[in-house]
Amino acid sequence: MFRQISRERIEITRDLAREHSEETSVKGHREHKLTLSADLLRKIVDGRFRADPTWVICFCLEDEKWYSADGRHTSCLFDDETTPITQPEPEGKPFFCNYQRYEADTKSDLVDLYDMFNSRLSGKSKADNNRVRAGLIPELDGVNDRIIGLCVDGLLFADMGISYMYVPIGDRGRRLEGTNDFCAFAVNVLSLGTKAPFMLKEGVVAAMKWSFEDDPEAALEFWLGVRDGSNPNPTSIERKMHDYLIGRMGSNKNAEKTAALKRCHRFWKTWYKARKTGAKFASRAKAQRGNTVGEVMRTAAKRTPK
Repeated sequence: MFRQISRERIEITRDLAREHSEETSVKGHREHKLTLSADLLRKIVDGRFRADPTWVICFCLEDEKWYSADGRHTSCLFDDETTPITQPEPEGKPFFCNYQRYEADTKSDLVDLYDMFNSRLSGKSKADNNRVRAGLIPELDGVNDRIIGLCVDGLLFADMGISYMYVPIGDRGRRLEGTNDFCAFAVNVLSLGTKAPFMLKEGVVAAMKWSFEDDPEAALEFWLGVRDGSNPNPTSIERKMHDYLIGRMGSNKNAEKTAALKRCHRFWKTWYKARKTGAKFASRAKAQRGNTVGEVMRTAAKRTPK
C-alpha cells in the first residue's frame, strides 16, 4: 500500500525544481518528452500556463529510496535557466505547484502510485504505463515497448475477448503481474518480430497464452515452428498457420481479431492432439521390442472398430 505523508501548494523556485528533477525515476519511466516540453514552454512564455503542476515524490520502504512519481517534465523545465520562473508582465506572479509526498511499502505499490497520476501535464502514454509495469518483471527487462504492449493486450484478450479494449489504459499493465513464465515464453517467440511481423498481433499472443496453459514445452515447439515456417512439409499444420498469418497481416478490425484468435487456437488444438497421439504410439512401440512405430500404429488401426 501507499500513504500520503504531506500535501502543500508551494512556490516554484529553481532549487525546488532542481531537487525534484534529480530524484530517481520509477524504473521504465521515459525521462523526457520533447514535444510536451516545447508546448509547455510556449505556454509559459505566452502567459497561458495557469494550472499548478503536480510534483510527487515517494519513499519506498522496500529499498529505502526516494522516487519521483509525477511531475518530472515540468520540474525539469523550470530547472532550466532559460525558462521564466514567473508569469509574464504585468502580473509577474510566481508559479506554484502541488507538492505531494508519499510512502510505499513495495515497488509494486510505488508503480500503483505512479499509475494514479495521468494528467496531460504528466505526458504519460499507454506505452509508458506498460513499461513501468514491465519494470517489475525481470523477464521483460530491456524488451521493446511493442512486445511489452503485445504481452499486455494479448493477456487481456485471452481473458476478456475483444472487450479488453474498454479497460482504462492506466490499468492494463496490471495484467502482467504474476505472468513471469509466460512473458519469458512470449519474448522467446516474438523476439524476431522484425523478421516475422505477422506474429505481432494481439490475437496471436492470446492464442499463445491458451496454448501455454495447455503445455508450455509443446507450445514453444509449435509457435517457433509457426514463426519460422521451418517444417519442410507444406501441408503441415505449422506451415498452414504460418501462411494463414502472413495472409491476414493487414487485418485489424475487431471481428477479424476475434476470428483470427479462434482460428489460431484451432490450429494449436489440432497440432497438439496429433503430437500427443504420436507420442503415445512412440511410447508403446518402445515397450514392444522389435516393433517400429509404424507397425504399432498399423496394429492399433486393425484393432479399432470400424
